[in-house]
Amino acid sequence: DTIIFSRVIPIGGAQIAGDLAQCLEISLEAAERLKRRFSFDGTAYSKSINETVRKEDGSLVEFEKSTISDVIEARVEHLCELINKVLDASNIELPDTTKIYLTGAGVSMMKGSVMYIKQNLGRNVIFPEIETVNYSTPNYYNSIGLLDYILTNDVL
Repeated sequence: DTIIFSRVIPIGGAQIAGDLAQCLEISLEAAERLKRRFSFDGTAYSKSINETVRKEDGSLVEFEKSTISDVIEARVEHLCELINKVLDASNIELPDTTKIYLTGAGVSMMKGSVMYIKQNLGRNVIFPEIETVNYSTPNYYNSIGLLDYILTNDVL
């Protein structure tokens, strides 16, 4: 095993929050709260049909969860399309069993996102995780992904 290809795809959680803010006409902060409550697998998210968020003026606004889901899933499906395009453009033949490490914090921290992306890509996707407060921020995720690869594949 070896790292044979690396690319940055600048799409993630910030774009999801931006999409929600634009489509629902709410602040980015309110959109971020909606994004963080969302669950791809429906656990604890599908108990009601609406989601409520507080606007900047203090008022509450309600949205159908299906609308929130449509916005979020469209962006993540777009991300998956971009990943496939990048892999195709690499001219490297990658078997479906090849591990793909995705880093970043926005999408990977959303409930059910790993399975959702795995299903959309039809590939073995890994989001590296670390269980320490000091290093569990997005600026360390690329390094953590590389270390995870090295340590789980006996590269040293």
